[in-house]
Amino acid sequence: KQIKRALVRVDVSIIDNTSTMEKGLAMLKRKGGKPDPGNPESIDEKIIQEAHEALFGFDAARAVKIVQQAVARKDNLLDLLNQAFIPAINEIGEKFSMGEMFLPELIQAAEVMKKVTAEVSAALTQLVDGLAP
Repeated sequence: KQIKRALVRVDVSIIDNTSTMEKGLAMLKRKGGKPDPGNPESIDEKIIQEAHEALFGFDAARAVKIVQQAVARKDNLLDLLNQAFIPAINEIGEKFSMGEMFLPELIQAAEVMKKVTAEVSAALTQLVDGLAP
């Protein structure tokens, strides 16, 4: 039961951060901002690999740094999530379901993902706030 509750808390937190990001994008559009600031190209393969390694290594500091560097480069943060972090967390989930990873590892990866989505959400909020009159 405790394990299920822990997983539900992690899932709810990630969903809350995703919801905040979606609200931020909607507000950004209403204020006349561009929802995907920065480079329209896809995320560099090296960055995708770094994000994968950070998530599989349960390295929250490294994962957050990847997001911060993307913000500094004005990369599309949603592309960063969709091309780098989400595929990695999905792979971890698949490995867990096949018995190749265990619950503590799944929870650690989910905690890293929570910090990543919180960082992206904060960056989008700052972007929206910067457009305020």
